[in-house]
Amino acid sequence: MQAASSEALQGIADLAVKKYHLPGIVLGEVSEGALTTVVSGLRANGYPDKVESEDQFHIGSCFKAITSTLTAIYVEKGLINWDTTIGDAFSSENSDINAARKDVTVEE
Repeated sequence: MQAASSEALQGIADLAVKKYHLPGIVLGEVSEGALTTVVSGLRANGYPDKVESEDQFHIGSCFKAITSTLTAIYVEKGLINWDTTIGDAFSSENSDINAARKDVTVEE
């Protein structure tokens, strides 16, 4: 989803907080090299402190989804393929790859 302005991005943040019952959210958009951030909601349910754009958020298990998405983008761009192994992908960067995982493919 692309926001036309910071006001539109703010509307998306406000809607997400309300629709998904989130305590708070920070959204960012990069357009033409410029970062726009907006905030909505509170730092935690039951507390009065509002979210600020500098607040840190724990992404927890989301990292698996982020890694999967980025890997699929690399496959789509032809930089790697589903049969690329961990050893192939990181051989020049790390000679300490666990031997039991060296032949695991992206698909696996």
